[in-house]
Amino acid sequence: MQDADATIYLTCTSNMISSGQREVVAYLVREGYVDVLITTAGMLAEDVIKTAKPFKTGELDADEAALREQGINRLENLFVPSDRYVWLGAIPLGLLHDFDSLIEDGMLADTIGLIAIGGGVPRHPPFMTNLFRGGADYIISISTGMEGDGSLSGAPRTRQYRGGKPKTMNG
Repeated sequence: MQDADATIYLTCTSNMISSGQREVVAYLVREGYVDVLITTAGMLAEDVIKTAKPFKTGELDADEAALREQGINRLENLFVPSDRYVWLGAIPLGLLHDFDSLIEDGMLADTIGLIAIGGGVPRHPPFMTNLFRGGADYIISISTGMEGDGSLSGAPRTRQYRGGKPKTMNG
């Protein structure tokens, strides 16, 4: 992707940031390995929350009912008391403007590389954008999605990349 001077999109879910991969993603963006980062709003919200009210580490086998009774949300072994979310309030984002720019920039790029880690919503904008240009040139896809759940994340490669055949595909 880099040798081809591709515009590189990285998609990931917010839980990846919350559960410890923040520095990896930040490094990739800061050092210019990634041109566009697409994630869910939870990434921003949980990152902001952590700066003022840290999360707590817990056990993976903790009792779910007991956690709920205590008002504790869970991100695997990270425990987030509900009061952490309450004080945050609304963060206004120019989502439609960002989406328009994403489509326009993606359609105008000479070469596109997609790195999709995890599933869900963050995957959709770059994959949809590339439908307009005949598909991405390079794709790396890492997901635990399973065929049969009807999701893009779990679709076999032949359906997942129907926007066109990439030059290089891994995952």
